[in-house]
Amino acid sequence: MKNKKEYFQLDGGGIIYPYIASDDWNQQFRTEVELDAPVDIARLRRALEIVRPRFPSFFVVLAKRGREYVLERTEKLPEIVPETGLCKPFDLTNRDHALFRLTYAENRLGMEVFHSLADGAGANVLFINLLAEYYALTGEPVDRAHPVFAHGGEYEAADTEDSFRRVHNELGGRTQKRTETKAYQYNGGRAEIPLRLTVFDLPVPELKNAAKACGASITVFLVAVYTKALARACLADGKRANSRNIKIEVPMDMRKRFGSETLRNFSLYFNTEAPADCAEKPLQEIVELLKPQFAAGTDVGKLQNDIYTNVSQEELPIFKLLPIGLKRKFLRFGNIMFGERLFTSPFSNVGIFDLPPELVGHVGVVNMMISKTRLNTLYSTTLSYRGNLAWSLTSVAAKHDAEDFVAEILTETGVPFGRTER
Repeated sequence: MKNKKEYFQLDGGGIIYPYIASDDWNQQFRTEVELDAPVDIARLRRALEIVRPRFPSFFVVLAKRGREYVLERTEKLPEIVPETGLCKPFDLTNRDHALFRLTYAENRLGMEVFHSLADGAGANVLFINLLAEYYALTGEPVDRAHPVFAHGGEYEAADTEDSFRRVHNELGGRTQKRTETKAYQYNGGRAEIPLRLTVFDLPVPELKNAAKACGASITVFLVAVYTKALARACLADGKRANSRNIKIEVPMDMRKRFGSETLRNFSLYFNTEAPADCAEKPLQEIVELLKPQFAAGTDVGKLQNDIYTNVSQEELPIFKLLPIGLKRKFLRFGNIMFGERLFTSPFSNVGIFDLPPELVGHVGVVNMMISKTRLNTLYSTTLSYRGNLAWSLTSVAAKHDAEDFVAEILTETGVPFGRTER
């Protein structure tokens, strides 16, 4: 690692996660694929060794540097373990493995990533490159002209850029206050259970037609479905829950908006809002309520000011001077008061899992999921592949009614779907 960065500062999207983590919880996400043959561990390890020098911001461990956490580069590989559950907590003090994990179960290969390293869009670039090297080791020819291979040179500053700080420093902005009301909190009878995964498989052409009929994008359409499902869950919870609105946290990829190629975190979010009495309203009415909220939430000027505000707060001398122990208390309190209580559940559309054509025949089902958070019990992610959109709902709730309401409303829309659970 001579003449190369030995560590990365935490970026604006990942800075909070080491400070609010605990021994039994830290924020992560998972992408998984079904391969055409059982996972070959030795070949997978060799593929990791090939991509390691090309993707330095993933081969890191958490370290303390003065009064802050940083991501320190390592030559260690991630652990490769049998799948015995989904998104088990990382040991953030362990320096024997990079801070992501590969799991296997017969043909299924999963990659779980500590969220301080990257967001889903960035991590999937690594995963696709890893799959390419995995099959190239069998002699499979892979055309390196595919855009995904534009990433991961021997060391590319663009891939490891902290785009939050770059936008803050180059474009500036105005600090702004964020004032929001608390959201309805779905609990479904929170239980100490392993993360449960429910996947709805939706054909993209039919889904697109249904969204178009409502004058909406697929994301707006599905957020409307999700809002209506959670409104039904809210009504089932009783009157006290009904006093708060259904709010969906919608993360957005900032890369195209601000000319970024980073593979680290570069997403922001906004919250949509609808009253619980929308439970039995026509979906079109909910779509019309959400559309202006999406327009306001994705306004580039607003997003620039959000970035400027977040980075400015990170750079406050009083925050930088706090020892790590006090930073942990401060950020945990902030996350409780101004984080998860402000939304009911996240809905993250990660886009398309864009494999090179030579690999498509080797990779069947693809889906992505978010691990549990501190307060909320239900989480939602979508990822598209080969004309299919996999909508994953992960939950630690005892009840299944939210998933059942999603199925009920999808049936009402006429969009065909498959449903699996594990």
